[in-house]
Amino acid sequence: MNPGFHCTGQMADGVYSVVWVSDLLMSTLWIEWSMVAVGLRYGQAYVMDNKH
Repeated sequence: MNPGFHCTGQMADGVYSVVWVSDLLMSTLWIEWSMVAVGLRYGQAYVMDNKH
């Protein structure tokens, strides 16, 4: 195995792990944002109901 090939292999691994981590972060943020949106919606409905 020549060193050039080994280097590109390491780079591919690094790129893959970066993509995986960013994907994980994005999905976590997406879940948090959807939870926040749902919470705000239910919170507003709750406040509106209490005012009547």
